[in-house]
Amino acid sequence: MTPTKLAGSLRFLIILCAVLAIVSSSSKMINSDLAKGDMEAYLHAARLILAGQDIYATPSRPLDMGGLYYIYPPALAVLFIPFTLVPVKVAIVAWTIINVALLGWVIKALHEAMTGIPWSELPSSDRWIIIFFSLLPPSRFVLHHLFYGQSNILIMALAVLGLTQVRRNSFSGGIACGLSIAIKTLTFPFGFWLVLRKNLRAVAGVMAGIAAGLLLPALVLGFSRNWNYLVFWFKDIVLYPDLTRAKVPLSVNVSVQAQLYRFFGNGIAYTYKGEPRFLTLFHVPEDALRIAEQALVLAMLLTIAAYWYRFRNSGELVSNWGGVALTFSLLAVFTPFAQKHYLVFLLPAFVYIVHVWRGLQLRDRWFRGVVIASFILLVFTNEEFCGELLGGIFTGAGCMAWGTLLASGAIFRAGDCLSEPGKLPS
Repeated sequence: MTPTKLAGSLRFLIILCAVLAIVSSSSKMINSDLAKGDMEAYLHAARLILAGQDIYATPSRPLDMGGLYYIYPPALAVLFIPFTLVPVKVAIVAWTIINVALLGWVIKALHEAMTGIPWSELPSSDRWIIIFFSLLPPSRFVLHHLFYGQSNILIMALAVLGLTQVRRNSFSGGIACGLSIAIKTLTFPFGFWLVLRKNLRAVAGVMAGIAAGLLLPALVLGFSRNWNYLVFWFKDIVLYPDLTRAKVPLSVNVSVQAQLYRFFGNGIAYTYKGEPRFLTLFHVPEDALRIAEQALVLAMLLTIAAYWYRFRNSGELVSNWGGVALTFSLLAVFTPFAQKHYLVFLLPAFVYIVHVWRGLQLRDRWFRGVVIASFILLVFTNEEFCGELLGGIFTGAGCMAWGTLLASGAIFRAGDCLSEPGKLPS
């Protein structure tokens, strides 16, 4: 197939998939008899703000009808106020289109920043190949995200905006990263990454962005109410002490922390025919599991620090963008309450991996083997391919987490190869 025909085929396939994703996910939320995903919680909180009521006090509808509590800082609820001014159906479609557009922008912005080549100057076939193979591994998680109107794509896009702008203006780039953290704390490791990079202006920008994201809602809420919300959110949500009794059921938690309780505690691994099933290998004392759970966040940060130290003297692609890709992949499953839609954070990691594989033509067999193994675990272990029983076993065994960790390993391997003379084709 010629490059022109390949580009045309991929363009048609990607546009078709985007349209189908928008239509199917919007229809799912619009026609749902139960809650319309997390977007319902965001809209509910925004309406409570307009009504002068407590955004954390009531679920979006009765819990037995699928209602959800709003569990984020006030900023996200404030951002959703404009969506309350239009019919719910219009808001759902608009939010879905915004998310799909942001996915495309993330790929474009990251590739331009990594390579220094304007997106428009790439051959058409290259652009569509990059989009297709970057989206393919996390595709099931992107669809899950869209089906429930989640906000992680917005958070990811804000972080990418900041990280790509840091090169031009460290402070303003840091502000965008800080806003991402303030809206939803998942991207906090990037503050740590910028500290490791010794970019003090960017770190100052992160602090300013966090402060702005937490305090600017006071312009709408009033300082006292906003402050009370922040205190409640920090004490009753951020510091919630027990993973096994959290609002996110352990059976749908895909974090590495949750895997501890499935393998070494009494955590439900999966449900089959309405019955809970377990994959306990052996029991570890509950106190030890709780210590290990807390230590895993530190392990994530130490892994990021190890990458920085190992490749700090390498070129920008490895020392900076490899670290960015690694951080995105790790935060996807080291957040204690991770669910499937958190794995949309794998997209930047695979933009990097696709560039290394195809753009730089790295032919290292370990790199390629680990990438392929990651792809298999991420894509082919769900119920659509394996059926309900095997899909449940694979989920309970942590295949999504292991696939994500393999992607992280591939980024480490790429760093070793790209830092070693003679590994790339001449």
